[in-house]
Amino acid sequence: MAKASEKTGSTIRLRKTTTTATGTETIDVEVTSHQAKQARTRAKNRPKPAQIVSPPALKVFAHHDELVSRMRALPQASGDLEAGIRVMVQATVVNGGRYLLEQVARTLQSEGRGDIATIIRQELKGGQTFVQVDK
Repeated sequence: MAKASEKTGSTIRLRKTTTTATGTETIDVEVTSHQAKQARTRAKNRPKPAQIVSPPALKVFAHHDELVSRMRALPQASGDLEAGIRVMVQATVVNGGRYLLEQVARTLQSEGRGDIATIIRQELKGGQTFVQVDK
């Protein structure tokens, strides 16, 4: 309506009447073409809100799925492979991925890959060895 008012030089008049149990209320609004133009200019020039490219939670889920699928495909962890997993876990922790690794360990444990889950948990605990007992 503001665009049409601006183009035609017309005035916009609106009336809203509301009837409630306590009575009737009427609101009248009048906007000139000059006011409409100013409002459209302000709307065009207002700062745009920041846009999040990808919500962090969705990124975590995507990384979780990728990490789990890659670790799932690994052979039994021993020797150099175990050392490689430890290095990868340490690098992920340094880059803020501790929570992600906790979830990956939980998923791998539930899928029967306790060998890799144990290595991840050991590194998350500072390299300490521990045993997890399933009930």
